[in-house]
Amino acid sequence: MILVDWQLLDRISRGYIRIDPYDPKLVQPNFVDIRLGNHFVWYTDSNEIIDLHNQGSISSGVEEMHADTLILNPGQFVLAETQECIGLADNTVVTIEGKSSIARLGVTLYQTGGWIDPGFRGTITLEMAKTIAVR
Repeated sequence: MILVDWQLLDRISRGYIRIDPYDPKLVQPNFVDIRLGNHFVWYTDSNEIIDLHNQGSISSGVEEMHADTLILNPGQFVLAETQECIGLADNTVVTIEGKSSIARLGVTLYQTGGWIDPGFRGTITLEMAKTIAVR
């Protein structure tokens, strides 16, 4: 079931959905806007082979930064986290979706399934990419 605004406000007020920091102005007709945080991570060498069975290859060649702004260049991929920390009840699942206003800028938000599991607590990792500019 997709919740509408008054149901979202009810679940938030009763603690079934926790959002910190919480701003009630971010509750929309059938979703809650979440904001981009200031922690970003990306791979620096796109030619390096990433072997899922070799932890060293997964964590090597990675840079990260904390900043209030980030310039995402065409073809660039970055992991980011939400400003909000989310907490869900054990019977609540949410999905994260991109916004069309951001997609119109050529930024995709999620490369894999955007399901947030029941009982989840934490910030949400966003897989952001900028499409290659076409002229």
